[in-house]
Amino acid sequence: MSQQAGIGGGWNRLHPATPFLRGGIVVLAIAGILIANTRDAIINAFIAGDAAAEPGNAQYDAPGWAQPFFDLAKVFGIWVVGAVAVAILVVVVVGLSYLSWRRHSYRVTAESVEVRSGIVFRTSRQARLDRVQGVNINRSVLARIFGASQLKISTAGQDRSQLDLSYLRNSVAEKLRLEILALAGAPGKSAQASEADPPRLVEPASVVRIPPIRLVMSRIIGFGTLGFVAVVAAATFALMSVDNSGRALLLAAVPFTIAVGGILVSRVLRLLRFSIAPTGDGVRIGQGLLSTVNDTIPTGRIHAVEVLQPLLWRPFGWWTILINKAGDSGVSGGDQSVTTVLPVGKRDDVVRVLAVILPDIPLEDALIDFTLTGTGTGHGFVGAPKRSWFALGLSRNRHSYRLGQDEIMMRGGFLWRTMVVVPLARVQNVSITQGWLARQTRLAAITTQTVRGLVRTRFSSLDSAHAHEAFAVISDAVIVAGLRDEQAR
Repeated sequence: MSQQAGIGGGWNRLHPATPFLRGGIVVLAIAGILIANTRDAIINAFIAGDAAAEPGNAQYDAPGWAQPFFDLAKVFGIWVVGAVAVAILVVVVVGLSYLSWRRHSYRVTAESVEVRSGIVFRTSRQARLDRVQGVNINRSVLARIFGASQLKISTAGQDRSQLDLSYLRNSVAEKLRLEILALAGAPGKSAQASEADPPRLVEPASVVRIPPIRLVMSRIIGFGTLGFVAVVAAATFALMSVDNSGRALLLAAVPFTIAVGGILVSRVLRLLRFSIAPTGDGVRIGQGLLSTVNDTIPTGRIHAVEVLQPLLWRPFGWWTILINKAGDSGVSGGDQSVTTVLPVGKRDDVVRVLAVILPDIPLEDALIDFTLTGTGTGHGFVGAPKRSWFALGLSRNRHSYRLGQDEIMMRGGFLWRTMVVVPLARVQNVSITQGWLARQTRLAAITTQTVRGLVRTRFSSLDSAHAHEAFAVISDAVIVAGLRDEQAR
């Protein structure tokens, strides 16, 4: 079996460096656990020599399971025994990884992607192409050295909804991505037709360009970061005037400060070189400086969009765009699946990105401007009654919704401005709710439910009578939009 991409190409193996890419991480993890459990004994062995391994010495005794290691170290020396132990560990882990690689194979047919794996217990997983929600290509720093990529195929479903091919050659991953998306976008397409289509080797141009300085400043100018800086500054000022114990407490905050700085740097590196562009297979999103992520979202997989402007971004005119994407509902929190389609951008960037991610929902510039920054009603928006002031406060003048032919739009926020767009064809359920307090004030809330995600699609504080009328109208509009939607599955 060779590694090749192609429909009907038989079973193929992963990248030859896969055993190292997987086994190397395992070796580091095991070594970290061993070092953490024998740290004191190892340090004392290097510093105090053979006395560190003397039995009965309560200060230098190693854990019981590690005592044979230190007994051998007394005879042959700590360096020799340590080197042999590391060599054995590397051989065992890499050997098992090699056997796993030999037993791990995949193939692509006209109907599905199949993966077989396992040494003792064999497993076989299958992802139907008509259920594919998106295809991710991730490249960590170590994988990029070997020219390898991690291909993740997201499918509809709540349980284990991702098929992971780690690792493939870069060229194989790109070709496989094109083939899978071509068949996923056209379920009735034959394998012969797919093979006849020439691959698109030229990367599409991004519709936005985010200057690195803007990206860095947007991560810094945030409530969390500035709040942390304010707390540290206040603590520093207070503790500089106290005794040495206070200064020692200040020094204890240094590791925490370094950790926060590390998180900030990590977020910036993950979003550098951001790009978003339309392709024949959907929306192509790329990001990352060291470890890169390339996500292709087929048309119709975006279920909700939110344009958000935090308070501290308002003087700069910056916005960010989040999405709810089908296939993410069952993905673990550690996955790098893309849900931010614009980390930070100006008003014109927002317009261009909305045109890319919602190609079937034309939004006029005047409507977008009014939704983002306007107040009151206009352009077909319906607002909240005056008696809702206790629930909405200063945001009541912006709190409104608009039902269009293909979408429902919601806006709100006085300090944090928000604009939500939900394609009617992607709405899975419409519900109306009314709590005890809302009943007393004749208010109600309507929720257009989509796949789970960061974007909230609930509109509250509507007049109760109007909410019941709107519930029926929106429900009918969702049904009509679903019937004429050609991308529904």
